[in-house]
Amino acid sequence: MKDNPLDAMRQEIYEFLDNSLPSEGRVAEAMRYSMLGARGGLLRPLVTAAVGRDYHLPNKAIVPIAAAQECAHVASLVLDDIHDKSAKRRGIRSCHYAFDKKTAELAVVDLLAQGRDFIRDSSINMAAKYAIIEQSDAMTHAIVRGQETDLYPINISTVDDILRFYGRKSGALFALATVAGGLAAETSGEDLAILRDIGLDLGIAYQIGDDIKDKTDDITAGKTTLLSIIGEEYAQQMWHVKEQSIRTNISALGERANIGFFGDVANRILWLHAQHIGQSGS
Repeated sequence: MKDNPLDAMRQEIYEFLDNSLPSEGRVAEAMRYSMLGARGGLLRPLVTAAVGRDYHLPNKAIVPIAAAQECAHVASLVLDDIHDKSAKRRGIRSCHYAFDKKTAELAVVDLLAQGRDFIRDSSINMAAKYAIIEQSDAMTHAIVRGQETDLYPINISTVDDILRFYGRKSGALFALATVAGGLAAETSGEDLAILRDIGLDLGIAYQIGDDIKDKTDDITAGKTTLLSIIGEEYAQQMWHVKEQSIRTNISALGERANIGFFGDVANRILWLHAQHIGQSGS
């Protein structure tokens, strides 16, 4: 039976990571453990790959750029687990439990560097490489600010505060994923702006969906979330607002380019939480 195109692309990205990540030394082992030990959904790399594919970039060119997104994402997860003292991630022991805190911290740094190496060594043109690395640096700064807010949430008290916080974490990662695919394929500035908006909304919607799915755990942990500020009913409404914004912007892109593959990935990401939220707008 022939693979679903999304599943085939996911497997290609996974194989690239398996073949390309370093394998010698304890830090390399921790990196590989975190990246490959329990297969994640590779949602952010799939976003990048789908955008590149829809703008006619061959897999060989876009897969390394997509893989770099997973390096950034997993680095942020390892850091989250250290700060939250989480014992498990994706059903297995967190990196700092499986190894130790110092090794996990070094793995975070090396994962970010590895992502840059994937971009630098890719076959896209030099200007696109520099542009993606510049956007990656901006994402890293946003993640640090988001992590700081997570550790010291004294300024989170309004809906705008929490949405800004989500934008600096999940939003930043998904926005980089969409924009990286567009930059790699040398899309227009107008399309890049729409892709950035879609990525930001995808990340915020994803975080709201996680809040709703994990509401019991968050209440127990005393976390400040959108639910704790406005309640579940209004949080669900906010998710639907973001969903509609995503679909509207995808339709706008569809008038300019064939973005069917990216549309399928976005639908899959939305579906992950739609089942916890209620009837989707699709």
